[in-house]
This record gives sequence, structure tokens and C-alpha cells, in this order.
Amino acid sequence: MKNKAKRLACIDIGSNAIKYRQYRISSKKSKTFAELDTFKRISVRLGTDAFKFKKISSETEQKLLESIIRLKEKADKKDIKIISGVATSAMRTVSNGHKICKKITKKTDIEIKILSGNEEAQLLNFFNYKSFKKEETVVVDIGGGSTEIFYQGSGKNLAKSFPLGAVRILEKKDSPKHWDNLKEWLTKIPSKNIKNIIGVGGNARLINEIINKQDGKSSLDELRALKKELENKNFEEKVSFYSLPEDRADILEYAIAIFAEIMEFFPNSYLFDSSWNIVDGVMEKELQGNKNIQAA
Repeated sequence: MKNKAKRLACIDIGSNAIKYRQYRISSKKSKTFAELDTFKRISVRLGTDAFKFKKISSETEQKLLESIIRLKEKADKKDIKIISGVATSAMRTVSNGHKICKKITKKTDIEIKILSGNEEAQLLNFFNYKSFKKEETVVVDIGGGSTEIFYQGSGKNLAKSFPLGAVRILEKKDSPKHWDNLKEWLTKIPSKNIKNIIGVGGNARLINEIINKQDGKSSLDELRALKKELENKNFEEKVSFYSLPEDRADILEYAIAIFAEIMEFFPNSYLFDSSWNIVDGVMEKELQGNKNIQAA
């Protein structure tokens, strides 16, 4: 039986927030497309528990569960089916991640898969390169717990996940070895003339907004200057002066540090931001793998 649906949704349980993305499904010439309809972000910082204690506390677990139940109830009222849920760095770090995911499934009927780092990095392959030359682009997703990088060009596909994320660094749970591994892997990218470093997710967007780049790109020197500014302000100043969300204000400088480390390898590069999200990759993968999903 074909699952006819006008709108479908996916959930990403990240280290700093839950991301919910809802799509309108359409078909053209036997191909099914997903167009982003609604986006919600709920601040539930799993990373503090995960990286400090290797276990999600009962209090944080309850907040997570209640947030997803509310999302499910609202989706049900609008006849929107949540077809997939994924969890990333925080959940794959903790000892009770699978147990919590099973509870979520029992309460909501949403299957939650804990992605490996490699699986998360491979989702960047679904990025829509529209306005970029694919062979000159590196796509970077910096989350709360990990960083995923995808390069495609010169006949190569390279994808890698690193346990370097903004919340992890905030909690001082990164290590010199993690940074060294990142630097070593970047040397495998055959071209050093990369011009486009595309940051997906909210960190890159906020960076470019603060720098106020009308052309949507920022240089390495501009990132370094902003990082220094942020380091010299307290939490309240970051929130008020830059209009930062509270759950970004204490970690943005660490996201900048990771972007800067990557851009140093490519002296001609600029940081671009994209509204694309890893959840879009999850949905695209679902559409490609499930022929029963069609537009109504």
C-alpha cells in the first residue's frame, strides 16, 4: 500500500537542540521531491550530560521526551507524519542512549536511529550544491558534539566525522588528538584551492549575520576577529550585543575555532552559510529509499 502524504517530517536529536523539519511532498516525472515547509528548533542541551558524565540525566531525558511528544501531538493534529528520527553525537556518546531512544519510540511511534559519525558525515552527500561548483566545495556541519566534513571532487568522495563540537569544547572534553586528526585528514583533500567552505546549520548563518556580510561569505581574518570579540564579552553581552540565542551565545566562538582551523588549509577560501540541514539529508535519503512515499 502506498503511503500518500502531502506533508512529512523528520527529527534530529542533536547535542545542543532538537531540530524538526516539515516538508511538502511533490512528484514530477516519476521523481519525488521534498520542499521545506516548516522548521522548529527546541533547545535541549544533551551535550552537557553526555560529554561530562557519559549519561543523560533523568531530568534532561524527561525534557527531551516531553519536547518530542509535543512535536508529535502537533504534527498529528495537522495530519503530518513524522517518518524518521535520528540522534547524533551526544546519543552515541552516552551509555543510556539506546534505552532513551526506545522510550521515545514507545511513547510516540517515531523510530529513532543513533547515527554513527560516518553515517552522519555521509548525509552531507545529499547537500544541494545549486549555486556552487561541486568540485571546489567543502561542506562542513559543526554541531554541539561533532564536526562532519564532506568533499567531492578530483574523482574523490571524502567524508569524515570528528569528535569536535561547540558544546564538547565548551565542556573542555576535546583533546589535542582530535584536533591533530582533523588536520591530518584535511591533507587528504587533493585541492588546496578550495574557495567555498559551506557551513550548514545555524552556526555558520549566525557568524555571517554578525559579521554582516551582504554577500553571504566571510574570510578567515573576519572569523578570527569575531572570535576575539566574543572571547572578550561575557554571556549577557553576547546575548544583548549580537542578539544571539542563549543556547548559542556560550558556544559560537568554539564553532568559529573549528571553521578557522579548516579554512587555514585553504588560503583562498570563504565561509558561506546555507539553510540546508542534516535533516534535509535524512529526508532525501528516505525519499530515495522508500518508493512508497508519493505526493497526495
